[in-house]
Amino acid sequence: MPQPFLLLAGRCSLLLLSCLGACQSAASDADELQLRQLDATLQALNQSQTNASAKQLDRMAEIADRNGFSDSDILRQAQALRARTRAEVARLHRLRQQPASVSAAADTLRQRLRSYSQYVHPYVPGAVLGLNMKEDPGIQAVAGHRLDDQTFQEYYFGANAGAGRAAMLGWHEQQVLRVERDALTKLVGRMGPMGLFFDKIGPAAVAESQTVRAGEPYRARLFMAAASPDVQHLRLSANGEQFAVDPATGSGQVRFQVPADARPGTAVWQGTMQGTYRGRQVSFPLRVPYKIEAR
Repeated sequence: MPQPFLLLAGRCSLLLLSCLGACQSAASDADELQLRQLDATLQALNQSQTNASAKQLDRMAEIADRNGFSDSDILRQAQALRARTRAEVARLHRLRQQPASVSAAADTLRQRLRSYSQYVHPYVPGAVLGLNMKEDPGIQAVAGHRLDDQTFQEYYFGANAGAGRAAMLGWHEQQVLRVERDALTKLVGRMGPMGLFFDKIGPAAVAESQTVRAGEPYRARLFMAAASPDVQHLRLSANGEQFAVDPATGSGQVRFQVPADARPGTAVWQGTMQGTYRGRQVSFPLRVPYKIEAR
């Protein structure tokens, strides 16, 4: 887990221990300041995690685009997860705008958190949100059994002032985003390989012989070196002539007649591979030396 989240966990453990005092309506100014600072920290981390999940989804879309149908279903699951998470976060944000209604809406919030836990269970089996105090292992680890008689609503929102309610909502948002992060990590792990595709691509030629007698044909196989699956619709030309390209292998056979009166010595033929790369027209020039012998 990243260091900021470890620090956050420590601060929130302290908050859980002091919640029955610091989060009450009669909390001291120092308590209120601590809660506002905690809430600000939570909001910053929540935004950071939201941005990270969006980037992860973009990366998954790129993998699915490269790998094709095999990863499309996984991408759809990830997109559905992102949409469900956004809905839960939006609900929490609306409650932040209506602090007076938070306590009354606590039971509904708990049900939504439990439902979200069930939704992500196929990806993160151990994720359980919206627990009462005696069910929550995190609370039990911090406070033992002292809070077993507290319900979800009573503990988090029962008598909290504005700063306490905002911090608690931020905490639950962080838990939702944490579970989403874990689920996205599991989903991307089910996708095909990333990083086995080449962006540095170019044509290469292998001649049947580097030496050709004047008046005889020159033959070479032209193909894409480190070929990327994103390069499609290949066309091959050499010395102004068009040659067929095998779409399965991305290679084509070059053949041209060396003039009978060609001067012996080193010569060069020029070719071009053209096609589309991620929807853009691309062209790869090639110069291939060969040697002409006298007849």
